[in-house]
Amino acid sequence: MDNIFVHIIPLTIAMTLPMPMLKATRSLLYGRPILYSMIIIITWGITLFFTLNIVVTLGVHLKELFIIKSEYIFPENSTSWMQILIGLAFIAIGVGKLDNSLKPDKRREPVKQVGSTALLTIKSTIKVELFSIKNFLLLLLLIYILIRVNMPSEKLLIVSGFISITAMFWMSVPLVVYFLAGRSRKQIMGMLRRWLDSNKDVLMIFIYLSIGITSLSAGVGGMIPSLLENIYEKLIE
Repeated sequence: MDNIFVHIIPLTIAMTLPMPMLKATRSLLYGRPILYSMIIIITWGITLFFTLNIVVTLGVHLKELFIIKSEYIFPENSTSWMQILIGLAFIAIGVGKLDNSLKPDKRREPVKQVGSTALLTIKSTIKVELFSIKNFLLLLLLIYILIRVNMPSEKLLIVSGFISITAMFWMSVPLVVYFLAGRSRKQIMGMLRRWLDSNKDVLMIFIYLSIGITSLSAGVGGMIPSLLENIYEKLIE
């Protein structure tokens, strides 16, 4: 159970950087900054909470339904293999983005403006930011961790709530900076937006590679005891 909370903070930080945080920062530079910023933060938290609960609950029920064949569905080293596959996926995407960033003829994507209405802001937050490729993989990793723990429904609600609140906290950082900046808020928020916009590729590559290497090393480390045990059994035969 403690291992879950160790994973939550880095994974939720990775989910909010760089594009969701950039979207939250841009929202504070336009017409009704506090309203649109709060819409983004609340949409982020509520969608994440219900997605985790629905998918994890469904996964737990499917696991219980096929419990007789659990040795085939969830073999002994399935966690390690899953960590290895997720790690390789993150590393592959990170290397691909690094390769693209080094190309001299690379064209930067145009900056997307914040939706002019609350409905457009909600749709954009869910479709573009929360379920981007990076966050979709991170969400799968969180869901898999929760399913493996096989916790009761009341604990699942608590953990999902904690994950959502943590993610909302990171998304609230631009809004906190906005309030603390006082009269200089426009200038400071503009600087933050420009920094995130110019460094978003570097942040994406760092997130992909760091999580990929961490997941891959954890998976390989989990395989070592069983490999050593198999080698030992063959040696004593």
